[in-house]
Amino acid sequence: MDSKTWNAWLDTEEARRRLEQDPPDNTGLLAADEFDDEYNSTGVDRRGSSKTIAGLLAGACAGWARQPNATEFQEAMRASRPSRRQRSISAVLISEATLDEVLMAHREGAFTWRQLSERMHQRGRYSGTLARYVNMRRSRR
Repeated sequence: MDSKTWNAWLDTEEARRRLEQDPPDNTGLLAADEFDDEYNSTGVDRRGSSKTIAGLLAGACAGWARQPNATEFQEAMRASRPSRRQRSISAVLISEATLDEVLMAHREGAFTWRQLSERMHQRGRYSGTLARYVNMRRSRR
C-alpha cells in the first residue's frame, strides 16, 4: 500500500473511531435555565477548594505563562460576563475533563450544572458525550 492510500485509510479509520466513541448528539445541549443553579450540598468549602479542578488545571495549563488555580476557575464559572482568560479557563473543563472529573468537580462545589451549561453554550464546542451527560442532570421541576 502506498503512503497516500495508507494516509487516506488512517484518516477514514480515525474518523470512524471518533464517531464510534462519541456519536453525534441529535438533541444538543439543553438551555441553561433547564438546570439547577444550586451547588452540591456536601458541606464542602466552596472557596476554591476543588482538588479535581486544581489537578485538571495543573495538567492542562502547564504551559500557560500564569497558571490558573481552582479559585480563579470558580470565579470564571460565576462571572456574568467572562473575560477571554475566564472563558479559556472554563474551556479546560469542557474540553479536557473526563466525565468522572466533571462529576467530582461538581460534587466539590466548583460549579452548578446551570453554570456549566452556560459556559458550554458560550463556547459552542463540546463533545456530544458531555452534552448528554449534562442533560441527564436536568432539573426535575
